[in-house]
Amino acid sequence: MKVLQINSICGTGSTGRIVVDLHDVLIANGHQCKVAFGIGSAVNITEDDTFCFGNKNDYYIHNALSRLTDRAGFYSKTVTKRLIEYIKSYSPDLIHIHNIHGFYMNVQMLFEFFKNYGKPVLWTIHDCWPFTGHCAHYSDNKCYKWKEQCYACPSKKRYPRTYFISNAKRNFIDKKRIFTGVDNLIITSPSDWLTNQIKQSFLNCYEAITVNNGIDLDKFHPVKNDFKKQYNIEDKKILLGVSSAWIPQKGFNDFLKLAKMLDNSYRIVIVGFEGEGELPENMIILPTITDTNQLVEIYSAADIYVSFSVEETFGLPTVEAMACGTPVLTYDETALPEVVTDKCGIVVKARNVQEAYEKIINFPEFNKEDIIARAAKYDRRLKYNEFLSLYEKMAEKQEK
Repeated sequence: MKVLQINSICGTGSTGRIVVDLHDVLIANGHQCKVAFGIGSAVNITEDDTFCFGNKNDYYIHNALSRLTDRAGFYSKTVTKRLIEYIKSYSPDLIHIHNIHGFYMNVQMLFEFFKNYGKPVLWTIHDCWPFTGHCAHYSDNKCYKWKEQCYACPSKKRYPRTYFISNAKRNFIDKKRIFTGVDNLIITSPSDWLTNQIKQSFLNCYEAITVNNGIDLDKFHPVKNDFKKQYNIEDKKILLGVSSAWIPQKGFNDFLKLAKMLDNSYRIVIVGFEGEGELPENMIILPTITDTNQLVEIYSAADIYVSFSVEETFGLPTVEAMACGTPVLTYDETALPEVVTDKCGIVVKARNVQEAYEKIINFPEFNKEDIIARAAKYDRRLKYNEFLSLYEKMAEKQEK
C-alpha cells in the first residue's frame, strides 16, 4: 500500500511528530509512505520520503492576506498546484491529511482534487477550524454558531487573526461546500469530545471516530532527578504547568491567582512561558523545553500536574505527566475529563480557582502504578496500530 501524508510541518511539533511516527510504522509493516508538507524543514525522516511544496514567501503572503481579509486557507494556489502534481506523480493508494490550515495551502483546490481523484482519504482533525467560519477553538467564548451558520465571529483576533473585517459567514459557507462530498473519506480526531463536536457539524456526513494521540512510553516514565535540589526547593511541593504557548485559554492567569492563595510550602513551576512582568516569588518560570529528557525530569519531580486550560482537544502534557507517575488536577472543559480518572487525579469546575486550591491543599495520595497504567492506554504503538488497521480497512473497501 502506498500512503501519502499531508501536514503543515514534518517532524516537529505534535502533529509533525505524529506524521513521522506514522511514516515509520508504515515502513516497518512493509508499506510505502511519503510525507508532503508546506512549512519549514523535515526532521527525523529521510529526505527521499518527503516533499516540501511550500516556501517562506508564500507563507508570509498568505498570512498577511489572511490578516487583512479573514480568508485563511484560500490563498497559496501556486504551491497547492505543486502538491497536486506531486500526488499525481506518486499516485498513492490512500491519502492521510492532518492540519490543512496554517497559511500554506489552498483548501478549495485540494478538496476539488480529492473529489476527482477517487482514492480513500483519511482526515485527522486536530482542532475545530475545519468546521467553523474562523476559529480553531470556541469553547472559551461559548460560541456555537458553527452548528448552523457562523457569522460575526467573536474570536476574529485569535488565530487565524484578522485585523479588519470578519468573513466568518462566507468562510463557513465555502468550507461546507468544499469539505463535503468526498467519496470514501473518514475522519479521526484525538478525543471523544472533538469527535462529538464534528458529529454536530456539517462534517456529520462522514464517519468520524476517535483515535487518541499517543505518547512514547520508552521516553516518558518516572526518572530520578535533582530538579528540586537545583532550585533549592527540596522541602516544597511542586505544582507544574506546561504549555507551548501560554495564551489566555491555557490558564496562566489562574496560576497567578492560585499563587496568591498558597502558603510557602508550595512552588508553582511553569514551563514554556515567554512573557514579561513581575511574577509571584513562589513561581518558577522556565522557557520552552525541547529536550525530552529534561522535560521528563521535571514531570517526575512534580507533586501535582495542573492544567487550567479550557480548550484542549486531547491534553498531551497531562498524559505525559501521568506517564511519569505524577497525579493531575484539571478543569472539566473539553477533552481533559476523558483523560483523568479518579485513580490518577481530580477534575474541578473550570475557572474555579478556589475549588482547585481547596483540592490541592487536601490532595489525596494516588497509587503511582495506577497513574502510569492510565497513561499506558495512550501508548503510541497502540494508537499507530489503530491507524494502520484503519488504512487497511479503507484500502480493502476501495478494492471492492
